[in-house]
Amino acid sequence: MSSLYETDFYAWTQETAKALLNRSPENLDWENISEEIESLGRSQKLALTSQIVRLVKHLLKWKYQSIRRSRSWEVTIANARFEIEKLIKDSPSFKPILQDCVDENYYQAVKEAAIEMCIGKTDLPSKCPFTLQQILDEDYLP
Repeated sequence: MSSLYETDFYAWTQETAKALLNRSPENLDWENISEEIESLGRSQKLALTSQIVRLVKHLLKWKYQSIRRSRSWEVTIANARFEIEKLIKDSPSFKPILQDCVDENYYQAVKEAAIEMCIGKTDLPSKCPFTLQQILDEDYLP
């Protein structure tokens, strides 16, 4: 099975699924299964991080460049909140790490917002000006 993993990933997934359904542990490629499951978890966390950065960036733009506010920004904010909500619903274990995710990725949101607003990164707060509750509140706009 491990050679199939290297040569035809799709076929490997189908054969692995069959072996799991048939409860045939001797036909399973345990090492690659483990790597793929870990990869799925990392992908979901990356999706959460991406939506947090997108949301915080647009909240910063909304607050600090009010003259350019648009429905498009409002839709992006609503959409990012919706995507975060879906990710948390699918993986409730994300809920306790949300604040850390905001804290760890705030600087990226600042960098992107500053570029889009044509200002310096130092023109934006060095610490996130929004609480986690505000960030996730569907009715909150700064």
